[in-house]
Amino acid sequence: MSKQQSISNHPIILGGSEVKKLAFKKKTHIVEQVVDLLQPHVKACHMVQQSITGLIKHIDNNLAVVALTHNDEVLGFAKLYPYRLSNYDESPQGYEFSSWIVHPAVAGNGIGGKILMKSVETYHKLNNPQAGFFAICVVENIVPQQKLLAAGGVLMERPIYAPNMLEAQTGQAHEEVIINLKTILKKYEKQ
Repeated sequence: MSKQQSISNHPIILGGSEVKKLAFKKKTHIVEQVVDLLQPHVKACHMVQQSITGLIKHIDNNLAVVALTHNDEVLGFAKLYPYRLSNYDESPQGYEFSSWIVHPAVAGNGIGGKILMKSVETYHKLNNPQAGFFAICVVENIVPQQKLLAAGGVLMERPIYAPNMLEAQTGQAHEEVIINLKTILKKYEKQ
């Protein structure tokens, strides 16, 4: 079955504890596919490099959303990256909606929007209403910016606790756009 056909059979969207509950072997299979999907964006300096171990850690901390076919093929993925002022802070100051990716074979079929809304729901369940919720996009990466703004996101200044990790990893300056997603959360809460 092709990815295009499996879209018509309703993708499975799992978030937070739903992903965490999966067997380790299944999580590893999912994460290996996600790393492959992210690789072209890492090479283009649109995203920070992700490791299998790091992504599984996000899953095990209820901070991931995945869209799957019934055969466990990854259609899309996103994670929430927690920012803390120090390693000793109990609760994060904010969460970055990151590593948002949709398989090219199903791009334009609404999977990205479903992942975004499941991520909003996952953030909402973290029960930390004071924490920020935002996305960081390199300026050249126009499509995610357009989609997040169309969904109700609003441009904002970089939070003081969220350094430019892409610049730190690559050693190159990258201009970034920061989008506040708490405005989407307010829409979600009204539903």
